[in-house]
Amino acid sequence: MERAANPTVLRLRTTVQLTGRTIETCPPAFTPRPLGLLLEIPGVRSVDLHRYLARLNLPRRGSGIRFNTEVREFLRSR
Repeated sequence: MERAANPTVLRLRTTVQLTGRTIETCPPAFTPRPLGLLLEIPGVRSVDLHRYLARLNLPRRGSGIRFNTEVREFLRSR
């Protein structure tokens, strides 16, 4: 997990291929588990899937540090 230069973005890198397309925005596209469940975290607006990267789009005035902690805890519990 890493913060981007844009404070409204949180990146999750993986070694598992998430999509074969260039980019898929969820919603409306289907988000595989457990990443799709990240949309349940209050404030996560959408998830952009790249081949080996999930980009979480956060509220404009959200704290990336707070979301970083919430996402880590959420993924550990799944």
